[in-house]
Amino acid sequence: MEIDETKVGKWLLFHDDQKKGQTTSLTDHDRVWQNIESLVLNNYQNTGIIGAKASTAWEGGYCARKNKKGVICCYVADYANKLEVKKAADAIRQVLHLSHPIYFKTDELHLKVCTVI
Repeated sequence: MEIDETKVGKWLLFHDDQKKGQTTSLTDHDRVWQNIESLVLNNYQNTGIIGAKASTAWEGGYCARKNKKGVICCYVADYANKLEVKKAADAIRQVLHLSHPIYFKTDELHLKVCTVI
């Protein structure tokens, strides 16, 4: 499938990347990433998700963060295709058992904001 990069959008998932769970040594961010990775790799054709990436906990001199939230981006090919965007959101909610809001933004908007700053 050929992807028009001007139409790519992403669901943004924010989770604590500091506090570790009681039953595992994984943070919420790590646990969510494992589920998203599995969703993308095993169910790619049925979710509308074309890829995903996660922030890391690495703290170098130029990337120190003030908050304890990591972000996972789940990409869709065409933000104008509301059915595919919703299908991706539904797949994310189902695999993560989410009840709280998740956020969507276009890559085009992200690039404009990054260019202005």
